[in-house]
Amino acid sequence: VVIFFAVSIWTAEDTRRQYNAQRASNSDQKAIAMSKIGAVSHWAKSVWAKKNVYLPLIPHFFDQATDFGVIYEYWRLRDIEQGINTNYLFWTSVSIIILHRIVSCIGVYRLTRNCKYVFLQIFDLLLIQCVYNNYQLQTNEPSNAQRYVQVLEATFESAPQILISTAFLVKSQESQQNATVLLSLIFSFWTLSSRVSGDDRIMMNKEWDNILVEKKDPPELFIDRFYVNLRWILRVICWRFLEISSRVVL
Repeated sequence: VVIFFAVSIWTAEDTRRQYNAQRASNSDQKAIAMSKIGAVSHWAKSVWAKKNVYLPLIPHFFDQATDFGVIYEYWRLRDIEQGINTNYLFWTSVSIIILHRIVSCIGVYRLTRNCKYVFLQIFDLLLIQCVYNNYQLQTNEPSNAQRYVQVLEATFESAPQILISTAFLVKSQESQQNATVLLSLIFSFWTLSSRVSGDDRIMMNKEWDNILVEKKDPPELFIDRFYVNLRWILRVICWRFLEISSRVVL
């Protein structure tokens, strides 16, 4: 919900400018159509055009939330027999988060020499700043700064958390799997897989890029303009996601 409203606010100003320009240059009838249907369609197109910039916020927020939830679960279960030392998992998870903050802050400072960005990274807010900068620059692809922050997160936080969560789920003696740990594992996989598959796009032809592809003769309604791209499913799901999950299992 927060992400939806944030994206809506960021694209609302651009939609308003387009609407005002349409009303000023065209007839009143066309301006009315723009205000009712065209504005909504333009908003949807604007969000979709920048999906590669906005979408990483979803796994980022949920991954961070579930990571802290998992740490709490390990602390809560530290005195209960689980088949695995949850006290060790607790301190290991805390150490991973601290290590990620230290390494990423050092990397950010060496590249920017800006204490503001270091402060944002300490609280894991630098990705939001990167997305906002991309919006101001009117770019449809993540900047190098955004990709750099995502690579640091995937390497120093998501990948180790995947191993810890997997070990807990395999060794745990609970009759039902812990939902928080399972969610953390899923979003860590999402973060890592999306980062790696995002870099794969550089080596692929354009028709392998997106999950939805616009039709050759698209209709007026935005929802009917696209079809599911099986090449994207093959590249991201059948290749990268299964490859990374298989490596973790092995």
